Amino acid sequence: MNVLLYEDRNFKDYEILYFVFSGTDEAIQIDQYFYSLEEIAELFEGKLTDKIIHFANTKSLNLDSETAQFFLSITGAKAISGYTHPHAPFSGVLDSTFFGFYQEIDDVTELVETLFEEHYELCQRLGFRLYY
Repeated sequence: MNVLLYEDRNFKDYEILYFVFSGTDEAIQIDQYFYSLEEIAELFEGKLTDKIIHFANTKSLNLDSETAQFFLSITGAKAISGYTHPHAPFSGVLDSTFFGFYQEIDDVTELVETLFEEHYELCQRLGFRLYY
């Protein structure tokens, strides 16, 4: 995480951060340690303004509204997204489509509606979630 914050000179230019970590619904695992989303939010406090944080299917993302709102409020992120069914096949297809749609659609509500219109069955099968 520190590499992203302190060594990546282009960090501020990214609109979507794509995290590929193992973990549970409300924590990610880095070097045998589980960081809660609250800890991650505090680490990135105010540094994710207008960014979408997307977790790959290696980690389940099934948040309660309080945790999601805390993360968004502290970090300034536009949204946090991922899947409730980790390790499900075909998530790469949905990830690519999601990122592609974001190039055309800036509004997250419209983005999710379009994604579900185009790939409803896949969104349901993978348990796609977006909190904003």
